[in-house]
Amino acid sequence: PHPGLPARGSGMVLEVGKPLTLSFADDFTSTDQEVADLSTPKQETKWCLLELGKEELAALEAGKAFHFQRHSSIGGGGGKAALSTGSKTFSLEFLENSNSIFIGTVKGESSGAATAMDSTEDGCGAEQSSKSELPGSSLRCSLFAQCRGHLLTKPARCDEQRLRELLLPRVLGGDPRRTAEPAGDSEALPPLTLDNLACQVAASSSELVAMLNEGPYVEHDGSWWSLRPEVEREVLDVALAAITANGWDRAAVNLDALLAAVQENLGERAAARVPSASVLRRVLRTIEADPPKSTDAAADSASVPAVDIKAQATVCLDLDRINGFHALHLLHSPAAQVRDRFQLPLPAPRAKRGRLGNAQNMALGRDQPLRLQELVDCLRELTGVELSTDEIRRLLGDRAYVDELAGAVHPLDVAALPQDARARLGRLFDLQSHWKPDTLASLITPLLPGVKVDPWLIKETRTVHVEIEPGSELRMMGGNSEAEAGEGQQERKASRDLSGREGPWP
Repeated sequence: PHPGLPARGSGMVLEVGKPLTLSFADDFTSTDQEVADLSTPKQETKWCLLELGKEELAALEAGKAFHFQRHSSIGGGGGKAALSTGSKTFSLEFLENSNSIFIGTVKGESSGAATAMDSTEDGCGAEQSSKSELPGSSLRCSLFAQCRGHLLTKPARCDEQRLRELLLPRVLGGDPRRTAEPAGDSEALPPLTLDNLACQVAASSSELVAMLNEGPYVEHDGSWWSLRPEVEREVLDVALAAITANGWDRAAVNLDALLAAVQENLGERAAARVPSASVLRRVLRTIEADPPKSTDAAADSASVPAVDIKAQATVCLDLDRINGFHALHLLHSPAAQVRDRFQLPLPAPRAKRGRLGNAQNMALGRDQPLRLQELVDCLRELTGVELSTDEIRRLLGDRAYVDELAGAVHPLDVAALPQDARARLGRLFDLQSHWKPDTLASLITPLLPGVKVDPWLIKETRTVHVEIEPGSELRMMGGNSEAEAGEGQQERKASRDLSGREGPWP
């Protein structure tokens, strides 16, 4: 801080009509430029005004620390700065002002009279100024800095892409190494703790913890690692099979007993896949039931200590989420193997259409993607539960999407999609040519905070009515043009590199 700045809460209140003596501090540096020098680089300044909301300003005054960090998704190609507070992330926009903006401190004077600085046209130093008496003035303002403008803050998403880039190469049980140039040399990647991630990811502390809890990440031995999707599915499949074989109550599964059963089944692979009970609990989170909400007012008071879920010896599993896992596991398996396993007949071909969608929807024979009704039949035979197509959609949520034109269902990794709204929209139209408006809105809404998504989609897409069945039309959204569908090609390519579907896992 500048030595002339007063302590917090000790600032003077300026009154209208009351004289004030102005002077420039000894270390004041002007940032003004002559007209002839406008083509040269601007002189750097150490000061900038930052516009904050009341909540953020109160947090700063309370002594909370904010930090600036590089954001991968802000500004098209990324690389622009973001401001992270204790609970939010903001993008920054600099508004330059051609007027001179000064920052000063105001202090009281011991004498009843003071002098005021009257700057000349050619400069603002003390040598080029004259002093004039201001009778009755008891305040003096010392100008110590000059600004060119101020920064505006706008709500932004935390940098999920950066977190993914940091943790994907660090696979639990894998070889955390990165290949350097020239090819053949490698360098070990150090493990990352929560504090390490906080220094490298543009996100508030609460947002960072939420991303780690919701993403395919796990904490082991104080460091954070990524979980391979296929490993997570394998462990879940083995765990559910062990619960069924032992006849354990799904509502109260002993975690230590389940860990022993899973490790015994996995054999030598257990040390890399489930080295501890905490890792197993982390894998089970996708099928774990939500904790019951207390209706007792006393239980909600601050005097009642919070329950540490990680310390509990048992885990309660949710039947709907288990069925959702089985459905997703089938989708990630080769369609031909699923049809052979459940002895499903080859689905009848639909009416021929023009090229709609991408190559993954054009597979032939038993390799073509599973139809939604086929998935219903497989789950009925696997679980003994009769589910409708609407219930299957609900269980899968945003982890899968349905090609309404072909009737096929595909797995979807939302975390691997671009974090820029237009780039994500283009990537989605790469997957298939037409989307239901509500599905498209649910995938775009998280990227546009404070923006009404429906008008935005109407502007960025075109509305079409597709006849799925004779005499029945469905309102859908398609890409505006080939050029717009290709917008954000580099971001979508980076996303495909991070996806297990289209590129090798690191």
